[in-house]
Amino acid sequence: MPASGLDAFDRTVYKTNRWLARCVQEIGDIDRGDALRSLRAYLHALRDRVTPDVAADFAAQLPLLVRGLFYENYTPSHTPAKYGREGFLRRIAEEANLAMDEAARHADAITRVLHAELPDGIFADLARSLPEELRSLLAAPSASAPDLTGQHA
Repeated sequence: MPASGLDAFDRTVYKTNRWLARCVQEIGDIDRGDALRSLRAYLHALRDRVTPDVAADFAAQLPLLVRGLFYENYTPSHTPAKYGREGFLRRIAEEANLAMDEAARHADAITRVLHAELPDGIFADLARSLPEELRSLLAAPSASAPDLTGQHA
């Protein structure tokens, strides 16, 4: 695929492709289209649970194309929606056309990818605006989680 000639576009396409590849790797047994649907559903469920200011602060850390997914069909006046862990996972399941157990597995995998890709502290800032039962969904992966960076300690 030829480069666009615009560094910002080329960089965001590269980063978005890297994020999708990591989602495929972490979730397993899915293709890039499924990974995109799951990532979009996760971002929408997260976005709609926080205030518009918190959503904007979080979105500012996302690559341009992923930020577009985040804001797709956004209605700030309808936020924050009130739902807990089950409602969060139900939103993902419905939007990504997944069973609830699959939604939980996909959410865990996407959380690991976002922790690996975003600057430290982003999820800590976001978690402060969420109820306790949702904070656990955004927790940093355990030390035993696979290293997605390809680097070893």
